[in-house]
Amino acid sequence: MDRRIVQFTTGRAEPALAWSFDSARDGGGHLLRIPNPAHRYAGDGTYTVQVAAPNGDTGSVIVTIGPRQVTGVSPATGGVAGGTVVTITGIGLTGATGVQFGGVAGTAFSVVSDSEVIVTAPAHAAGVVDVTVLHPAGNVVKGGAFTYA
Repeated sequence: MDRRIVQFTTGRAEPALAWSFDSARDGGGHLLRIPNPAHRYAGDGTYTVQVAAPNGDTGSVIVTIGPRQVTGVSPATGGVAGGTVVTITGIGLTGATGVQFGGVAGTAFSVVSDSEVIVTAPAHAAGVVDVTVLHPAGNVVKGGAFTYA
């Protein structure tokens, strides 16, 4: 299956009149004026999709095409007592519901953007741990990304 084709529905019986696709990756946007909810994206990336249905309902959603991933954890070291404010960077982080450090939930969690999450590391025994971003579409693990010292 081609992962660059995405199907959207309005959640109602009638088809959508227009699907607006906008992304810096493809250099602009696409507007499909026919009721065709399938669109082939130019490449992997994050897109804002706006929907207009015949009954006047509108909405938008962030869609990430390609692998959701964590690309960085900074700082990568913190104390065993916890409290280190950590910035996690990546792709497709919008919608994340939390972060775990070695299986322990972080606190003061906030999604800043599709590419950035900020969280406070919890207390944990000394050692190297995986950082897991929890997401309804599938968790993302960055192995050995944080060291408790």
